[in-house]
Amino acid sequence: MANNRSNISEAEQIASHTDAVTAGAVTAKYLKADPAFWLKCASEAGLIVDLVDDRLFFYWEFADGEETDFLMCWLNCTEGGKKAVTNYLRH
Repeated sequence: MANNRSNISEAEQIASHTDAVTAGAVTAKYLKADPAFWLKCASEAGLIVDLVDDRLFFYWEFADGEETDFLMCWLNCTEGGKKAVTNYLRH
């Protein structure tokens, strides 16, 4: 059985070969749209999401670049993701 140190090393190796866009696409494949959770993640990353004239607007000036790439890809690749976030912000 491998110790924690080698497990962390393996995880770091995998992460170093996975870019944020790929990770977002894979996440979208396996997770259903959950607008409350997505918005919480976006907020924690510094990504500001607003609804203006029934359209989503994203402000990422102060957000982490890789996290923003991951979140936007996750949202764009999730079937019904944008619509779910839009509807959530409407109410």
